[in-house]
Amino acid sequence: MKNLFRKSMLAAAIMAALSFTAVAGSGFASEKADPGKQAYERCDSKGGHMWDRHGKSSAWKKTLTGEQKTELDRLHVSLKKDLAAVKAEIRLKKTEVMTLVASDKPDMEALSKLTDHIAGLEKEVMAAKYGHMIKVRSMLTPEQKAGFDAAVVKQGKHGRR
Repeated sequence: MKNLFRKSMLAAAIMAALSFTAVAGSGFASEKADPGKQAYERCDSKGGHMWDRHGKSSAWKKTLTGEQKTELDRLHVSLKKDLAAVKAEIRLKKTEVMTLVASDKPDMEALSKLTDHIAGLEKEVMAAKYGHMIKVRSMLTPEQKAGFDAAVVKQGKHGRR
């Protein structure tokens, strides 16, 4: 029974990752509303990207050239694709943890292995996000970098919401 549950959860996670990848590859849902609008502009809307949670922190995006906008869009989509499978696996492992915790006699050794695995996956996600930020920063002019840096510092102080 446990094996069947694990296999079905793995299948569900893989399907979710594949469907997310397909959506990310075809573009963002909001592109359909205004296909002429660049992704960096869509980020400025309510609930946007991590750098524009508090208004002015996305001002650096308004100075991007067309080529920079295209590259930024490509980097965002690439990051989402790269992280889709890892995030699906994290969700799967967390479900396994909760199933294990809810059992009558939880196996502490298995629980420890699962939590170590989840921590490794979350470290991988963080490394990918920081690597993405470094790639974005490397394509900016010195003036844009100053705005980007201020946004990153501000985001770090407030955390993700």
